[in-house]
Amino acid sequence: MWIRPIFTERRRLLQGASDNLLVEMRLTDPEKYFNYLRMSPTIFTELFNIVGPLIEKQNVVRKPILARTRLEEKVLIDSTEENWSTIAEDFKTTCQFPHCIGAIDGKYVEIQAPPRSGSCYYNYKGKHSINLLAVSDAKNRFTIVDIGAEGWQSDGGVFENSALPHLLETNALPPYPSTYASE
Repeated sequence: MWIRPIFTERRRLLQGASDNLLVEMRLTDPEKYFNYLRMSPTIFTELFNIVGPLIEKQNVVRKPILARTRLEEKVLIDSTEENWSTIAEDFKTTCQFPHCIGAIDGKYVEIQAPPRSGSCYYNYKGKHSINLLAVSDAKNRFTIVDIGAEGWQSDGGVFENSALPHLLETNALPPYPSTYASE
């Protein structure tokens, strides 16, 4: 048995959340969709366009689960002074972290090694992976993500090789309010 009967394609199409619930919320209740996924349908589509090709499986022995179903932002918020001020204020009041615009962490996402990739995606845990580096706000919503770094890299290495340090060093991200800089 390749998969349990409850997870067959027919059952997923009839009862699966991504094939039914998310589609319905996307069409009829965008607020609930955002609350469920912590991103708008537009941002989901943008994120899927970045990640989809990396996680799409080939139809070899059986029909694979679609990448759109398996995926469950670049900068995912509008980079305005007002939005960054709100994030900073949330960190200050909720977490008692003044002058904070994000919490950053990395996560290894296990993958099947791409053909002829050697040890590029092989991580210290003995698995092949890509690294997902994300910045979130005080409400645990992604604001910035960097997806696809080879698994051998550490979180610090992924951060250093991303565009984020350059954006921060050149004050290109965010248009940070001067009121927080002077507190």
